Amino acid sequence: MQSIYKSAVENLGYELTETSGIPEHDIAAWEARSGERLPEPLREYLLEVGNMAFNRAYNRLYPLDKLEIEDGKLIFMEENQNVVQWAIDLADISEDPLVFQRASDEEDELWYPEEEGCRDFLELMIYWQTVNGGFEFFAMTDAAEPAVKKIAKAWERKAAGSGVTCFARRGVVLAVVEGDDDYSIMLAASSEALLERAMMDLQPLGVGAFNMP
Repeated sequence: MQSIYKSAVENLGYELTETSGIPEHDIAAWEARSGERLPEPLREYLLEVGNMAFNRAYNRLYPLDKLEIEDGKLIFMEENQNVVQWAIDLADISEDPLVFQRASDEEDELWYPEEEGCRDFLELMIYWQTVNGGFEFFAMTDAAEPAVKKIAKAWERKAAGSGVTCFARRGVVLAVVEGDDDYSIMLAASSEALLERAMMDLQPLGVGAFNMP
């Protein structure tokens, strides 16, 4: 059965090639040097899609030579302005260990658990990275709760976490971001025609005019 990572990228319309993932021998070499085995969801992710460009479109997935181990945690990703880092506790040998985050500028450098485990976190990142630069064409707007409820019925939900819910069609990703009073709608597509079609489809659901930065 195909993994959730490969399914996600193929359903979005990305092309998977022999170089989409990091070679097994490179990962094995890192594990030998560090004396640690990568947590299985992260290892699988790197093997299958770790070299794809969307991994650096917004947040940055660390390459093997940049992975850090600090106080028993494997730091594997940073936010686009390095405000936040994400890590996995190497002592957690479960099939789907929790992901932790910390603010890079906090003096006490406390780690806080995310809502989801590593597998769901990485799946969410595929869609979040895609809507934040992975696809070339982008638009955004605000929406009220009734429109968001209609989106949830009309679009296929793919991943969610930390106040973000991502929906997708082939070549299109829609992210709903919770705000204090309403929601931000982020829309990205692999072509201008797909973006325009998606914006038209959202109008009957109560989503207003989009801005195209």
